[in-house]
Amino acid sequence: MASVHTTPSGRPIRRGLGNACQLCRLRKVRCDRVKPACENCRLARIPCVFSSLSDRPRRTVHQSHVQKLEVQLRERCLSPGLTLAGTRLSDPGRFDTALATFQWHLSFCDLPDSFDLAGFSNELVKTVGPVAPSELAVVKPKWPSSQLVRSALEYFKKTHLYSVFPVVDVDETAQIIKDNELDLNDASIDTRSRACLGAFTALITGLRRDEPVFVAAGADPIAHVRAVLTLLPDLVLQDRSPRALETLLMTALYITPMGEPQTSEALLSLAVRIVFNTGANRAETERKSPHLRAMFWLLYSFDKENSLRRSQPPLIHDADCDLDLPSTYLFEYTDYHFFQNELSSHALLYPSDLRMALLKSRIYRLLYSVEAQRQSEARRLQRIRELDQELVNLKASFPRHCQPDDFAKGLVPDTLFHDLSLRGANIHLGYYFCLTKIHSATAGGGMSPPASSIELCYQAARSTLLYIRRVQNCIIPETFWIYFQYLTTAVLALYRRLLVASDVSQVREDVQILEDTAGIFARLSTTNAERGNFFAPYKIAENFVSKITALAKESIMRSPLNGSTQEDRET
Repeated sequence: MASVHTTPSGRPIRRGLGNACQLCRLRKVRCDRVKPACENCRLARIPCVFSSLSDRPRRTVHQSHVQKLEVQLRERCLSPGLTLAGTRLSDPGRFDTALATFQWHLSFCDLPDSFDLAGFSNELVKTVGPVAPSELAVVKPKWPSSQLVRSALEYFKKTHLYSVFPVVDVDETAQIIKDNELDLNDASIDTRSRACLGAFTALITGLRRDEPVFVAAGADPIAHVRAVLTLLPDLVLQDRSPRALETLLMTALYITPMGEPQTSEALLSLAVRIVFNTGANRAETERKSPHLRAMFWLLYSFDKENSLRRSQPPLIHDADCDLDLPSTYLFEYTDYHFFQNELSSHALLYPSDLRMALLKSRIYRLLYSVEAQRQSEARRLQRIRELDQELVNLKASFPRHCQPDDFAKGLVPDTLFHDLSLRGANIHLGYYFCLTKIHSATAGGGMSPPASSIELCYQAARSTLLYIRRVQNCIIPETFWIYFQYLTTAVLALYRRLLVASDVSQVREDVQILEDTAGIFARLSTTNAERGNFFAPYKIAENFVSKITALAKESIMRSPLNGSTQEDRET
């Protein structure tokens, strides 16, 4: 209950929500009144100033102090990484950007002792080399034109992309466009609406950048995102705004495949705060705002994917959420989940399967969390068996003609590969990734991995690389970093297997798989360069796989391989 005090004149003062700090009162947001700094001011990294009720003007705040707060907010409210995001965000094909992202991703991998990451990076600089600064294209912030915004919304509505990317409410967005003159260069437009429309246009034109209507309208998704990032200081305190949530989520979705993982994670952390403040984590929200609840699940699946890839705690904890799937979600696996079919405006699919996202959450919590690491070996093995069975049951529910092993081994007609959607490929590769994460957990905590787990990790790694070879045409610059995660996990798992393998013929086949994988990225790099678009991540992936292959061969040469001849080992 709020306490009551009195002013020097004896007038009672009630310490309630009205006694907010000056910034929270200005922004009209809830203040927790914690001193010396409330949460909002602490996050914004600006002075938190409280004034007594008797000293306050009844209706206004001193304009000089308001201006001071605004300047400090724009200069300091974000972390250093986000403050620089607008200037750092660049073409993902650049060598320096790609190398930094590559190093960041590998920092979460169990690299072999013989792999010197720093030395490898230095060698890349010498052989590939960064583009000279004078040759770098400077991408300046640029707001999309009104015509491009309308075209993006019309395309989103016509193709029912909401089914996969429920990022904006179509009717509300159309109303925002109708209510504004829609010159996004005009700073007088509401910040939330302006940022939301900019982020939406960047995401949709980035997903479908070759659409003639977007090309004709001069779409420049990177420049549009950079323009949106300039408004982050104004968005960071909009902690109950669905428009701000849409903006943060869309910007993160666009940035992640570009090789900006740290900036993306910072955006997601801000989005999670809005999710909890708006109650989107609760099932009853679906009755009042189905769109808000749909965004929760998009963020949830994004978060769980990141958590398991890095074996790090998620931003969203299951205990704080209602995990009833959306009523319009397609619960049974059908061709819609795997192939390029016309989408429906009445069903939700999402970029990845929500049931697999729930399983990924359980894999982290039961096998990789701090609590899981404290469990006995017997308890951890029991959990591994239980999670493995859940994954088996999940795969069994795939349609018979959509089994991942058949695709990896080339046992399905080419027409099915042709019709396979990116979402379908992600479900298949996600299955192998989960299988690897479940059974590689035995390598932690001093446990001796059962032979069955070692074999399953090995088969999952082989299948992943064979699958990537079959769908290599899907590995384009916009999707590279999605596939890279599966690639590194599989390459390193296959390398570890080669260190202890005893079957000479199997070793030859596995080495050939690694060499073929390096060849895929060599061809992609060459093809892109011939078109005048050098894409550094292809070259880095080629060199990484080649280096791991060379290390494996060196180890094999030093191994007797169960009595094989020197000639066999050299072959």
